[in-house]
Amino acid sequence: VLNAAQYNATSKNASGMGWNATCVLDPKYHGGFGKCKEFAWTRMVQVGQKCVKSTKWVQVPCGSGADPTAMAAVPTTGPCAGVIKVNHIDPASKTKMYNFFYSAKTPNPPCFVPVQDSVVCLY
Repeated sequence: VLNAAQYNATSKNASGMGWNATCVLDPKYHGGFGKCKEFAWTRMVQVGQKCVKSTKWVQVPCGSGADPTAMAAVPTTGPCAGVIKVNHIDPASKTKMYNFFYSAKTPNPPCFVPVQDSVVCLY
């Protein structure tokens, strides 16, 4: 009988003692187990023939997960053309509204979640 607390995070990862989450887990919810962390994403969106500010809650991605706030280029047509500017999609900009997650300089955190120390392994 072994207790998971006998292993550090590195050895748990190497041994596969845990699981891969689909998102970054919320540390405020049950000690970081069971719920995805959410991000209040405020950006400009087209609503009918207007470009309006809107907020949507998105899950924070982990690993190679896609960025839910991604925008590759500023729109050139439609009501948001001229409203969404290059600084809004630049990941390094303090005024960005898009591209909040993952870049070559700051990759997403890993998806592996080590098993909780209170788990007892029977084998």
